[in-house]
Amino acid sequence: MSHLRRPALARHEPLRVTLQLQPGLPSLRSRELRRHVAAAIEAGADRFGLQLLEYSLQQQKLELLVMARDRRALARGIQGISIRIARAVNRQLERKGRLFADRYDVRAAEPAR
Repeated sequence: MSHLRRPALARHEPLRVTLQLQPGLPSLRSRELRRHVAAAIEAGADRFGLQLLEYSLQQQKLELLVMARDRRALARGIQGISIRIARAVNRQLERKGRLFADRYDVRAAEPAR
């Protein structure tokens, strides 16, 4: 991921956030991880000025549709959700260390057709 400054956000614009897993980890969609990830997401869904609208578990990434009050709310909210998920998954897999890759990707969500 690029370490350039993220673009400015519109307050009432939905954002699509993508979190990539570290290589070599099992799928988040596996039976053993799915419910732990879902519980962690639900626990951290509406905190720090970030509102989670929906999410999608992929094999090696997690996609979130969120609305954030501002740039700081986005950063704090995604950080909080990421930490909850990492702790839950690491506990389940009996491992330590980073779960997600370097940075999350954020972009404006495309309107529904």
